[in-house]
Amino acid sequence: MPTDLISIIKNQIFQEFSKVLPEYNLDEIEINLSYHYDVARLIKGTLFVNRNGVSSKIPIRGNLFDKENSEIIFKAVQHFYQTEFHSGNILVPQLLFYNKKHNFIIYKEVKGDSFFDLVEHHQISKSSITSIIKNAGIFLNRLHKLDVNIDLPIVTPQ
Repeated sequence: MPTDLISIIKNQIFQEFSKVLPEYNLDEIEINLSYHYDVARLIKGTLFVNRNGVSSKIPIRGNLFDKENSEIIFKAVQHFYQTEFHSGNILVPQLLFYNKKHNFIIYKEVKGDSFFDLVEHHQISKSSITSIIKNAGIFLNRLHKLDVNIDLPIVTPQ
C-alpha cells in the first residue's frame, strides 16, 4: 500500500476536519487501503475524536478511483444526502472530503452490511434479497422524483 497516499489522505482530513465536523476535535486518524472487488481501492479508517472531553470513534470509508471523476460522485452523493436520502432503509453516506488531484472521496461509514458484503460472505437469504430489491425500488422511485439541479460537467462515453 502506498504510504505516501495514506499520508496525503490523513493530511487532508487533518486540514479540513474542523470545517466538516466542527463540533468535534480530531485526535488521531487510522487509515488502511485495500482492493475491493477488483474495481477501486477501498479506504477504511477510524477518526478518533473528542467532543466536550468525551472521546469517541467515527468509522470512515472511501474510494480511490482510477478512472471515475471523484468530484462528480462527490457532488451527486452530497446532493442525495442533503435531499432526505440520509434516512430510511437505504442510506446515502455523509460525505466528508474529496480530493480532485488524487481522485478519492471519504465519507462516514453507514451502519450495517453492504449488499456486496452479504453476498460475498454468503450471509443472505432469498427473503433478504426480496426485501433489498423492494427497498432499492423505493430508493429509485424517490430518486426519480428529485428535482436535480446540480452543476455537473457532461461526460461523454469514449
